[in-house]
Amino acid sequence: MEAKNRILTLAIFILSYLALYLLVGLNIGGIATFVLAIILFIVCGRLLEKTMKLERYSIFHLVRSTKFLGIFDILAKKYAVASILITDIGLVVGYGIFAYPLLKNVYSWKAKILIFLAGFAMQTLIFLILMPVVFGLVFNVLPSVHVPERSASAIAGLSNYFILLPFLLSYAIGLGGLTLLALVAYSFNIAAAVLGSLLSGSPGTELCSITPGATLIVPGINLPLVEGIIALSVILIAHEGAHALLTRIFKVPLTSGGIVLLGTIPAGAFMEPDEKELNKLDPVSQSRMLVAGSTANIMVAWLALLLLAGFFLLTSSLRSGVIITQPFSDPCNNTTISQDLLPRGLIISEVNGTPIDKLESLVFAPGENVSLTTPNG
Repeated sequence: MEAKNRILTLAIFILSYLALYLLVGLNIGGIATFVLAIILFIVCGRLLEKTMKLERYSIFHLVRSTKFLGIFDILAKKYAVASILITDIGLVVGYGIFAYPLLKNVYSWKAKILIFLAGFAMQTLIFLILMPVVFGLVFNVLPSVHVPERSASAIAGLSNYFILLPFLLSYAIGLGGLTLLALVAYSFNIAAAVLGSLLSGSPGTELCSITPGATLIVPGINLPLVEGIIALSVILIAHEGAHALLTRIFKVPLTSGGIVLLGTIPAGAFMEPDEKELNKLDPVSQSRMLVAGSTANIMVAWLALLLLAGFFLLTSSLRSGVIITQPFSDPCNNTTISQDLLPRGLIISEVNGTPIDKLESLVFAPGENVSLTTPNG
């Protein structure tokens, strides 16, 4: 890339992030912000297409390279056994007992038992520790994700046996099968809500109680810009890097790899193996390559959780109060507290003169007058 194009490329990235920051600060509504952000990304993508000579697919652009592929050859030689072992545990996590046909001729009985026990233990820890923490962070950090009051009440009213069912079912069909069942069940839930709204004569009432099943995550829109880009980059590198590592362990050449950009935002990544050589692999090797990315993401999630726990442990004596991470709102009842009164990031240390350290302390009766103590007074 010529020096002139490097400068132009850097300028495009800086100006696009600045424009995105200003756009989010306009408070013109979620839909308008999203549409304008997409337009901004498209314009920036077209400019980068010229300065960086990028391939374009619809509104996305590929930053393709072969310079870093040698790293995976080195890693494949050093960590082949450990990588395959972790991936096989990932097979159990993903497929449950259905992973047995893939592994039955690979290991001895003792080794298979240990791998399945490790996989089931990982599933247990995911359900008991990782998922509650992740979902808690998602609903508190992403402002676009909201659990309606009716949905929250319904979830709270579920019996322990019903909640235990997916947990036990995951041993049989794995997290992959459980995810598929959840998607099917959610589709029926939406269909029932739509039908109920039409029959009730008040369209939207039933739909208001449906918790969003998926949320598009865009740094700068519903994720902090810098932290969002870093988080997505880590996820993409771990995921595609694991695919590439297993690809090289099984002696399949990598033709290229790189990043998928939506404007100047990393929206994906890719590793391009030799398709002919890939198709020659046995089903076990292909399955290992398939689950490698998801397994790596789970490992990264555990690492992030440990770092987060360590941070909170080391700073517990320095923190007090409750941090506001999203506006108080209930779309079903059309009630929202202005962000001017309770902005994101505000720390509330006392309610009516009483120190607090739990969100439950911020539950008030309608019309109740309260005194909140913050760093601003």
